[in-house]
Amino acid sequence: MLHITLTQMQALRGASLRNFEQQFMAYLKARYPGYTESQGEAGMRALLVNCQLKADTAQIGTEQGIVTVAELTIRYGAGFQLREPWAQYLFSAYDVSATERITRLRSYL
Repeated sequence: MLHITLTQMQALRGASLRNFEQQFMAYLKARYPGYTESQGEAGMRALLVNCQLKADTAQIGTEQGIVTVAELTIRYGAGFQLREPWAQYLFSAYDVSATERITRLRSYL
């Protein structure tokens, strides 16, 4: 039987988060080069943290959900989920699955 210690689990989780962060940055840099260049590394890290919090609050905190929130933030601006009626609904429609809400959100990209 395999036993994983708490320290090992934390190391695996940290590696997974670093991997996601690298993929997140590379993806957005390829799709939105002007935006990512203007924000710099610190701005992009702040975007990641901000979008992760927004996605978690809306219960769509998967990797795809976080990336979707980031792309919508780039396209519509910070606070779009408070201004846009479609986003207000999809950020709070807990009767709709997270996967479906992400799919619907992506249709606005």
